[in-house]
Amino acid sequence: MKRLPLLIERAVREAEVDRSDLVLRHSQKLQARPERVTCEKGCHYCCYYPVMVSLLEGMSLYQGLLEKRIWTSLLRKRFQQHAEKTLNLQPAVWFLSMIPCPLLHEDQCLGYEVRPVTCQVAYSIGEPYYCHPHRLSPETAFGDQRELGQQVSDSEEAIFKRLDITNFPMSLSMAVLYAEKVHKGELDIHDIGPDLWQHFKERG
Repeated sequence: MKRLPLLIERAVREAEVDRSDLVLRHSQKLQARPERVTCEKGCHYCCYYPVMVSLLEGMSLYQGLLEKRIWTSLLRKRFQQHAEKTLNLQPAVWFLSMIPCPLLHEDQCLGYEVRPVTCQVAYSIGEPYYCHPHRLSPETAFGDQRELGQQVSDSEEAIFKRLDITNFPMSLSMAVLYAEKVHKGELDIHDIGPDLWQHFKERG
């Protein structure tokens, strides 16, 4: 694996620090709330939800999977299949389609320790039964996800501007696959936007 240009490596690390800080603040707010989180071990309904991330977060996830020796040819194939299925897919259709996250394996997340922010703050304060994508209840805490997601996007915007890159939210799988290409030197980071746009046009 080639080493990332220093400017990009610093940007990835800076974004990681910002995300960690935002998640910590969110966790502190959650602990102060009166409602009890009802998530249970083994429940993985949220692993079928649409998860969109930035390229910076995708690069962090890719690096984490590499460091933990999880990134294999088999897992890459699962990411490719997931990216193909979810490209330009509307959230409502995604929920109905029950497409599992490529990291979901035997009811567990292979990349749990490096999972995206959206996954870190997904929780329920109601009956877990209603977390199923076909039975979603208002008690599933999407409000917090959206709020934190916007905060992450805002914090990364300055980093993307510094790199002279447009921030394109994309599926977790697509972001990780692009991260791999950047790491291997197969694609310049500035060419990802046009390449992604071409994929969208081809899918109509």
